[in-house]
Amino acid sequence: MITANDIREVKFTRSMGGYKTLEVDEFLDRCADAVEELTKENGENTRKMQVLAETIMDYRNQEDSIRSALISAQRMSESVISDAKKQAEEIIAAAKAEADGMHEKALADTEAEQAELARVKQEVASFKARLMATYREHLTLIGVLEGAEQTAPISAVEPVVEEEVVAESKAESSYSEVPDISAFALSEEE
Repeated sequence: MITANDIREVKFTRSMGGYKTLEVDEFLDRCADAVEELTKENGENTRKMQVLAETIMDYRNQEDSIRSALISAQRMSESVISDAKKQAEEIIAAAKAEADGMHEKALADTEAEQAELARVKQEVASFKARLMATYREHLTLIGVLEGAEQTAPISAVEPVVEEEVVAESKAESSYSEVPDISAFALSEEE
């Protein structure tokens, strides 16, 4: 490559009928100035290209970093979503198990309460039957003591008492209802 100095220092041999040396020297000076200017621009452009190349490399590095960060964030989000789904499934399963347990306990409690209610009803019916038997026995003893004239009203009272026990058993009255025996005793004494 020819430099500006090469152009300035060139020497030509003189010959007859050649160019005017002053014109040639001026032209060579202009050419040397132009080459020097172009060399400076070329150097500046080369420096700018290096800066741009470095900037492009930085952008590529940043792009790689950003791409890596995005991939990492995507993997992390997938992991978080997966963990959240697993945790939700575990919570739902635990809630279902607890609900099933509560349902089974409620059914068992209901069955136990129904059995207890049936037992209490049976006990009440048994109590009523014993009470009525005792009442009849007392009425019979009262009738024996007072004589034969009182036996007719006693037999009239007994069917009413038996009908009342049967009616209460059919209606499944609660165990808190106990027949008032004083009403029977008063009607007998009258």
